[in-house]
Amino acid sequence: KKDIKNKLLELDLISKVEVNKNYFGNLNIKIVEENVLFYNRNTLKAVLSNKKEIDFKKEFLGIPSLINYVPNNIYENLIERLNLVEKNILSLVSEIEYNPSIVDNKTVDETRFIFRMNDGNQVYINTINIEKLNNYLTIYEAIVNKNGNIKGCLYLDSNSENTHFNTCEEVVLGDELEDGDNKED
Repeated sequence: KKDIKNKLLELDLISKVEVNKNYFGNLNIKIVEENVLFYNRNTLKAVLSNKKEIDFKKEFLGIPSLINYVPNNIYENLIERLNLVEKNILSLVSEIEYNPSIVDNKTVDETRFIFRMNDGNQVYINTINIEKLNNYLTIYEAIVNKNGNIKGCLYLDSNSENTHFNTCEEVVLGDELEDGDNKED
């Protein structure tokens, strides 16, 4: 039993193993696996729920990719907080981009990320509010019921219970206006 347990614990994805032998000589093995949270494009490694990074294998389907550098303290916090996101919701994310909120050349929120969803939407969220992502399907269903099947940006990075959604057209127009462009030009 001990040898089997030790061999299984050598596998990267296994966190706990319980091996029991019953009266008939049958082995019962209970295994608890780590979750693969995301693929880090910078290190070319898959990141597990226990913060361990392992070689990426093609069989890790349905996991998002972290596409840019994240400072170490925020990276560690991101991993901890992603453990609070349900696996089926995390599989809806295609890319994670570190995107701190900056106003007047001052960092307002250094823990903000953009989650690009498989359905074409973007979610702005910070690590403090990352559990709100578990409500993504409910929130988006309400948006679709109200406005039809539209794409845009969902802002879940505030501490309020309210959510804010901009359509893609509003986001593009907002970016143009921020750059000093005028609607009439």
